[in-house]
Amino acid sequence: MKIYIPTYKRDVVRTLRYIPPEWMERTSIVVEERDEKRIRKADVRCNKIVVPEGRSKHIGDTRQYILDLTRENKIMFLDDDITIQVLKNPGRHNLREANFGDFRLLLNRLEYLLDLYPLVGASARNEAHLDFNKRFQINARIIRWLGVDVSFARRNNICFNRVPTSEDYDFHLQILRRGVQTVKDCTAFVGDGGSNRPGEGCYETHSHYADGESQKIIQSLHPDFVKLVTKTGSGWTRTDVQVQWKKAYQWGVAHAI
Repeated sequence: MKIYIPTYKRDVVRTLRYIPPEWMERTSIVVEERDEKRIRKADVRCNKIVVPEGRSKHIGDTRQYILDLTRENKIMFLDDDITIQVLKNPGRHNLREANFGDFRLLLNRLEYLLDLYPLVGASARNEAHLDFNKRFQINARIIRWLGVDVSFARRNNICFNRVPTSEDYDFHLQILRRGVQTVKDCTAFVGDGGSNRPGEGCYETHSHYADGESQKIIQSLHPDFVKLVTKTGSGWTRTDVQVQWKKAYQWGVAHAI
């Protein structure tokens, strides 16, 4: 199994601080060719993969390039700016920063779960207050950390590159609509440094697709399970999606596309 961290226009790949030393040789940061100079200057101990210009115009293309390229049966996609927290005490919503040991345990659990499910992940940080008293949750939103069964995706023609951004939502829905379950681990909580910070890749990407292009495509691909909504933050507004994950799975069981 290998770890891939797509990154764009970040001087520091914050996620690397969680990667234990013995995993660095199995970890790669992935950049588009247009951003190669930036990452070439970065002082990182892991591998670097440059996606050829003709293969990537957006993050969906970048993920698909790795999915096509890898020789692994199991891979982990991590966002480049994640934070990871775990419970200080079982059964209480009281979190602490994860360490190398916590990362190893989570990685081992997710690797095992990929024997049972084609898509796995961790709980979102903003859902910790809902998930802290669970161990696993079936057919729920998975973001920032995605574990993928590569053989399953290839065999069923499940792709990341059908939409420019929010490709993880579309990828997930493609699986559920085949009547196949997914799972997230609720013992760790993955967040990020904040949405849409000026000067960083996420800000530029969302600005480019500020009209909700990707979200509208996802809604058109999965109209029975996706609703368009407006999301606002500090100084920004964008079109987002509200997804009925369990309904998509139930439909898949009944119709098995």
